[in-house]
Amino acid sequence: MGKVIPTGITVLALLAGCAQPELITKTESGNPEVVIKNAIPDDVRNRLVKGCASKGVEVLEATQYHVVCGKELKGGQATLATLAIGNAYSTTPIQKVRFTIFQEGDGVKVVANQWIESQMPGGKPTG
Repeated sequence: MGKVIPTGITVLALLAGCAQPELITKTESGNPEVVIKNAIPDDVRNRLVKGCASKGVEVLEATQYHVVCGKELKGGQATLATLAIGNAYSTTPIQKVRFTIFQEGDGVKVVANQWIESQMPGGKPTG
């Protein structure tokens, strides 16, 4: 639902150096993931930040182990998401992806987790 999911998978594919269907297979985490050989976490984190920013996706957080990117949904996507998780008083839904980054052997593993989030009146998040 939206551009963040393909962007997340695209960023992972770019980090791995190829965009092959093998990236869309069952993984240990159940989410898209990749191990980038002979890499260091700082470089991978910087590449993820650059990948999100260059695709017009806002970088919401960048820490030692996570990069969180998000983009406000528009039009029909926003309407459908609001019907699914919110109501007429909710904020416009934001599609987010969190990249978890950690050293694994001689490489860096990146796991992507995506969701849609909105806030209800009173500030309670839904999603």
